[in-house]
Amino acid sequence: MRKLFLIFFIISPCLLFGQSTTENIESYKYLIVSASSGLRGREAPNLNSKVLDTIPYGTCIFFYGRTKDKDTIDGVTDYWYYTYTDDPFYENNVTNARELYACSIWFFGGYLTEYLENNIFVGRWMAREQSGYQDNSERRKVYIFSLNNKVYYKGLLRFDVGGFIETAKGPYDLEYLGEYTGTYERKNNDLKLNYSTSFYHPINYNKTKKAKIKIINTNTMQLIFDDGETVNLKRDNISSIFERIDD
Repeated sequence: MRKLFLIFFIISPCLLFGQSTTENIESYKYLIVSASSGLRGREAPNLNSKVLDTIPYGTCIFFYGRTKDKDTIDGVTDYWYYTYTDDPFYENNVTNARELYACSIWFFGGYLTEYLENNIFVGRWMAREQSGYQDNSERRKVYIFSLNNKVYYKGLLRFDVGGFIETAKGPYDLEYLGEYTGTYERKNNDLKLNYSTSFYHPINYNKTKKAKIKIINTNTMQLIFDDGETVNLKRDNISSIFERIDD
């Protein structure tokens, strides 16, 4: 009995801490590191906690939630945001992620932004179009560009039947049309994608695609590929959990 009591006493404060200091963001977010020297990710939402990772300037990260209350650091007031080191997007997008054990990791929001004013190309972009498969289906193309020249892409086919998202797999699921991770090279308006397929292909293969970039404004961009395909992209920071590209 004493052993059980001691185990409960040790574990329960951790559970209470997690429940009382975090709350989900209604709209899960992709944010970009805006600190020029990089941003430290910590074990808990305070400066006294252990540093787990340092993310370079311009890296785009997906966040699951934030603290209930704001904190003030160096005269800047904002929330702390958390993600997980074993999150697929974090693993693919951050250099040192695979060296960490699976856990939550916290970043101060005062040094995170939705877009970089001096490089609005960096961030999460999405194209939505009718798929032609059925009247209420929609094809989505998601590109995520980080300043460290990493790119993450996923193509989705979304079905909306009677208010529910349907695929052959069942409600609330999305059919994957393609996915890749890789690097990009950008020179002015010329874009070169170097990537390999992943996860949803039986055989991985490497490929290169070239495109012209036409940035219309902060939230609108067009990619004109050399094979004739044109993709109209909108900056999109996702409005619901079902638009998470990793689920």
